[in-house]
Amino acid sequence: MASLITGMEASKSVIQTFARPIFSSTAKIATEWIPKTSPVTSICAVVATIGGVMLTAPGAVSGAVLPCLGFGAGGVQAGSIAAAIHTFIGKVAGGSLFAVFQSAGAGGAGIWIVNAVVQVAGAVFGVGVGVVGWARGWFR
Repeated sequence: MASLITGMEASKSVIQTFARPIFSSTAKIATEWIPKTSPVTSICAVVATIGGVMLTAPGAVSGAVLPCLGFGAGGVQAGSIAAAIHTFIGKVAGGSLFAVFQSAGAGGAGIWIVNAVVQVAGAVFGVGVGVVGWARGWFR
């Protein structure tokens, strides 16, 4: 448990050192640029950014989403969305989607599957933005 807390503190330090300047400059650009562009372009920029994060840092996405759904290191969290689903489905079959999420939440082999799906979704977002851009003539 102590190593987990140490790891979390190290992650917090890295995020504060590197991510804060990126997010603050991105926020500044967004507040200056978005009002001057069309809504479709703005939405595409946001989707492309989200897709880029999903593609390059899937662990950051799954590491944030899984606990929010209730899949934690100690199993399914009481009173969570995961607990409600678990109550509905009853016994969890090995290899099922729910089992993969449980494994991923606990840091098991399921995390590789979840991260791969997150990366594929990020690539799909990027391709989707590219198709919209192509259709709107951005690349001519």
